[in-house]
Order: sequence, then structure tokens, then C-alpha cells
Amino acid sequence: MQVFVYEFITGGGLLSHSEVPRGPLMGEALAMVTTMASDFARMTDVRVTLLCDSRLDMPNVSEAKCWKVHQPEEEIRLFQRLAEESDWTVVIAPEFGGVLLERCRIVEAVGGHLLGPNTELVEIASDKHVLCRRLTHAGLKVPHGILLGAEQTLPEDFKYPAVLKPVDGAGSIGIKLIEGRDDVPVTESSGRNLRLEEFHNGMAASVAILGGPRYCLALPACRQFVEPSSGFHYRGGEVPIEADRCRRAQALALEVVDALPGSLAGYLGIDMVLGSDVQGGEDVVIEVNPRLTTSYVGLSRIVNGNLAELILDVALSKPGNYSLRAEHVKFDAQGNVTRQCIERGHPQELRA
Repeated sequence: MQVFVYEFITGGGLLSHSEVPRGPLMGEALAMVTTMASDFARMTDVRVTLLCDSRLDMPNVSEAKCWKVHQPEEEIRLFQRLAEESDWTVVIAPEFGGVLLERCRIVEAVGGHLLGPNTELVEIASDKHVLCRRLTHAGLKVPHGILLGAEQTLPEDFKYPAVLKPVDGAGSIGIKLIEGRDDVPVTESSGRNLRLEEFHNGMAASVAILGGPRYCLALPACRQFVEPSSGFHYRGGEVPIEADRCRRAQALALEVVDALPGSLAGYLGIDMVLGSDVQGGEDVVIEVNPRLTTSYVGLSRIVNGNLAELILDVALSKPGNYSLRAEHVKFDAQGNVTRQCIERGHPQELRA
């Protein structure tokens, strides 16, 4: 079996830019692609292929074939070829500018198989305003929000503090905490539409869903370390969280999946805020990431066995009993992980 693990930033997607890729998304990109590729490479009878921007010093992934690309035309040509040749393609790319959707469409157009959401689901989830309207229609709680044009001033009658973010954002880029209407006189989005939504206090958390044609699994909820005052900068996370909160988060994530169109054969990330109400009355869905997320780095350390293999098993509807290690894992945005054993009975079974 051949698995093509493609990550846009490290894989040559920015070769048309003269500057070498760097910035807040670079560390997360490296962490995701190297962790997942290494997991696949540990599987017997699996060949892993990668695209690598020739300007970058990529970490060595044992047993993976890395195709170095030097020009944008070479990168897209190899992407199409590897997606067509491979049994599965994992696309890790930001939603902004339609990048993720475009690459997923290419995989489907050449007859490849996405190990992740299909393009219908990616298109809905990539627009945060459209997604929230759909989830609201399905009876799920999301922050109240409105759509703003690129140069539209902030409304006087909105409830502040609020969050202002691009409708197609990724990695907290461009997100602002707005204390009041006069906080920023005019929105700054480089021509992109923005969503203004109410700010909700609580624990920022995420749940990874593994999906297949017959069933879905909700992995343990991860706490997210974000800083609202500094643009919701993502610092990493920890797993597991307190058991009752975890159950609430998993149940909410599975409801989200039921409300979404399209199909899922692979990994999907769902962000939420868990409120203080133990019954979950204050829990809200923030967004859906139709791709791999940085939480994979921590989850791969706490799930017994190989998380990449588990993703494939679910995608192929293979039965199995999955469990968790009795450990507490913290991870940062660059993929550095610390682990600590915790006292508890038997490893938890994952919720389906």
C-alpha cells in the first residue's frame, strides 16, 4: 500500500513565493507531517511518499520517500502524479484562499482516494460563517455571529467582547479579540470577508473524529492553550482532560459530524469551548478543521498502538478494540511532547 502524505507549506506549496516558508504555521506544519509520516512508515507493507520544498531542511522520516521540488510547476505535477498512484492521499493544507479545497479536488479529479473528508465536506467546513449557519440549523449551539465585508465598520449593536476572524482562516492567523466597537475603526482583511462572533468564556478544546463508511470514533478531547489577548495564538495542548468534560466534548463532536454533509474516511478536527455548566448547556462549537490538526501529535502518543494505522482501520471499516495509555501528554505547537504516567484503572475505550 502506498500512502502520500502531503503538507502544503513544507511540500512546496509556497515555491511561487521568493521567501523561504517561516512563521507561526511552519512549526505546526512540520510537526504534523513528520509525526504522521513516521507513524505510517512504521507499518508493515506501507510505502510513504512526501513532497519537500527544496529550500527547507526537512527532518528525516525513516523509510519515507521524499521528492524534493524546486519549481511550482514541478510541485503540482508531482502532486497530481503521486495522488493518482497512491492508494491513499492525506492532504494537510490551510483553508485560506481555497488552498485545501483545491488540493482535495485535484486528488478526486485524478482518481485518487482522500484519507480525510471529501470535497463537499471540506467546502462547507472551510467557510466558518456558512458552517455556523448549517450547525445552527441542525440545532447545535455556535457563537452568534454576523458576516462583515472587507472594509465594513464594526456594528454598534453587537455584543462585545467579540471575536473577529477571516471566514477561511487557519492557525489563528488574522483573529482578533474585539473589546468594543471602537477597538478597531475598520476591519483589515486584505479583501477577505470576516465573521464577527460573540466571545465565549470556558475551556478551549478540540476533538478528533476518525471516520469511515460504517462508523466514526471520537478520540479523547484535547485542551487547547490559546491566548485571546494576543490574537488567540495557539501554544499547544494537553490530553486527556477531566472525564466528564471529555465525554461532553466527544458527544458534541459526534453531533457535529452527523450534521455535516459529504463523507469522511479519515481524520477531522472539531474545535469548541466547554463552559462551566456540567450539563453542557454552555458548550459551543467554534469551527471544524477538515484536515489533520496539531492535536495529532499528542493523540499519537496516548492512543495504544499506531494512530495512523487506526485511521486506516476506521476508513476501511475494520473492527477492533482501541484503548488509551495511562498517560498525560502535553505538546506545543512545534510538536515537542512531554509525557507523564497517571494513576487510573484500565485504559479508556474510545467513544464511537
